[in-house]
Amino acid sequence: VLSRITVLGSVALAFIAVMPHVMPLIWPDLPSSMALGGTGMIIVVGVAIETVRQVQGLITQKSYKKYYED
Repeated sequence: VLSRITVLGSVALAFIAVMPHVMPLIWPDLPSSMALGGTGMIIVVGVAIETVRQVQGLITQKSYKKYYED
């Protein structure tokens, strides 16, 4: 199981890292100000994932409040 997760994660990271090089081929009129390097894209994805986890934690916390109301 762990090796499958590692393979999927590495494929996802490779896809994210290659995206900035592929995007100009797909959209040639994309302005250079819209360009985002592979490292920057990985950071953006990491922040988005962490934000989703935080929101899920807050939702879970609110659902448990009914069990320990004062």
